[in-house]
Amino acid sequence: MATTDTTPDPLAVRGRRFVIPRNYFRYPPELDPEAKGGFLLRVLLPNMEPFAPATTAAFNAPGHGRKMNILVEDRRTVLPLPDLLEVTLEGRPLDPPSAATHGLAHARMPDNDDDLYVGRQANEIEPYIRCRPVRPDMGSSCDHRFEWGLLDVKLGYGREHLPRWREIQDRVVMLLKSFEALSNQ
Repeated sequence: MATTDTTPDPLAVRGRRFVIPRNYFRYPPELDPEAKGGFLLRVLLPNMEPFAPATTAAFNAPGHGRKMNILVEDRRTVLPLPDLLEVTLEGRPLDPPSAATHGLAHARMPDNDDDLYVGRQANEIEPYIRCRPVRPDMGSSCDHRFEWGLLDVKLGYGREHLPRWREIQDRVVMLLKSFEALSNQ
């Protein structure tokens, strides 16, 4: 499904307009500029590189490597982060933030050995990161969620990138803002 085609596609989610080159999309987007559902991008860490002739080998390599998925959706279509945290923890406490947990509160899920990392900004939960245990065939991956205005952003990347969660989140926001800027030209 990946393409090196850089034709820009306009779309909108919850009133935010974006113009995104096709080689960023994981799957072809709906080309309706008023689409409300969201979109899925795929980039290479750390510089948010899209699929291109120079990046083909990295995208086609097995495992997670430098690949990251970025799913952007209307927040009304997903479980709010406080509710997700409550459902996930089922009353279990979070350990306080520490350097070992990358400045995030942490809990180990006894039912599946997933690690949960949570940050708090005032009364907001940001980010919510859930990492699966290492598997010999794939390594380990993390699902990283945060809210960006009226949008929910979910990142999927290899666990080895977890220590750089803040940098990754900031770069994703910068990338999304650059696509918004293109829509204003």
